[in-house]
Amino acid sequence: MQVLEFDENGEQRSTCANERIVYGDAHHARVFYGTFFAFAFLIPLIAISLLYGAMIRRLLTKTVAGGGGGAGSKQTESMRAKRRVTRLVVIVVVIFAACWLPMQVAAFYLSLSIIALSLRFLVSDIILTHAT
Repeated sequence: MQVLEFDENGEQRSTCANERIVYGDAHHARVFYGTFFAFAFLIPLIAISLLYGAMIRRLLTKTVAGGGGGAGSKQTESMRAKRRVTRLVVIVVVIFAACWLPMQVAAFYLSLSIIALSLRFLVSDIILTHAT
């Protein structure tokens, strides 16, 4: 890591960046962004999906305690509440993926040199957007 100075719209700025990526080491960029993609997006997405899945499975397999007069309405109400919780959990996972995926895809594609943008722009852009 090194402090790099650059000019943006006539304003002198600096950022801490991996100079090997900024100056065009394609292999190092692929390794760095591949690792970043795995640890900042893919592994957390798999972890929350598995853990929430286990939680939902446990929630859906539990039965309503109590018997007697209003057991049917209790079961109906319980099933409705379980469906709401399941829907909320799915929405949380989808929102996580939707919010983080665009940046991850851009960084990953840049590391593979698919998009014709400079790596210098990507590094400074990612750091500046996360710093604000």
